[in-house]
Amino acid sequence: MFLVGLDAGKFYPLVNVLWAVSWLAFTGYTALWARQYNRRIENLISVNPDLGVINKAFPAYISDFARADRSLSELFKKFEFKESDLLNQKVRYAGENLDLLIKSTTDPLTGVSNREHLNSYMKKVFARKGPPLSVIMMDIDYFKKVNDTYGHDAGDKVLKQFAGIVRKTVRPSDQVFRYGGEEFTVVCNASLLEALEIAGRVRAKVEKTPVAINDNLVVSITASFGVAQYRPGDTPDNIGKRADEALYRAKLSGRNKVCKED
Repeated sequence: MFLVGLDAGKFYPLVNVLWAVSWLAFTGYTALWARQYNRRIENLISVNPDLGVINKAFPAYISDFARADRSLSELFKKFEFKESDLLNQKVRYAGENLDLLIKSTTDPLTGVSNREHLNSYMKKVFARKGPPLSVIMMDIDYFKKVNDTYGHDAGDKVLKQFAGIVRKTVRPSDQVFRYGGEEFTVVCNASLLEALEIAGRVRAKVEKTPVAINDNLVVSITASFGVAQYRPGDTPDNIGKRADEALYRAKLSGRNKVCKED
């Protein structure tokens, strides 16, 4: 009866379904067999590599490539994170070291370089033996009187303003240092005449710029200056001593003056 019905075409849809199921089952079984075969080959290569086997072509699946791509992506992200973390650590350490360097070489009140930095800077300059070098020593006139009359807070304001005037008036390449107390030093690549001109500009600016202690009190200040130029065979101590002697003569001769070395 089945054959009669088949001959009559009644069971063609059923036959097509059975044929499709059989084909899918065969395809699935073949794929499963190929996967197991691949794994055996991979185990064989990892345990006992054979160049003859390694160089042969074996089937690979899209899912295998996708899995490998995901693994590589995750690995790359881990490396990228580690690299970024190390870079951030280096930047943080560099920033901390820079802060320590600035603090160790800067006068906290005035913001200019301190005496310790002056000493190291002069050693480098003298070791370099470059262009003409001059040193300007400067001292705020009657600074003790300001402290005694108006207090140390007023004295601090005078020091801050004086340092600011010096920094703005000298050339960008000139180096400003707080030598100690109310005394400051400028080191510049300049001849004696050029250094005298720089000191003269600072003196005039200081004289014309009174210090506002508070809303009701303004104090006028002046400063004295001594200038010395590098001589062959000089040391940092020698040139500094000559500049200091010139400053002392400016004080003795009436203050608010610029004197050069003998």
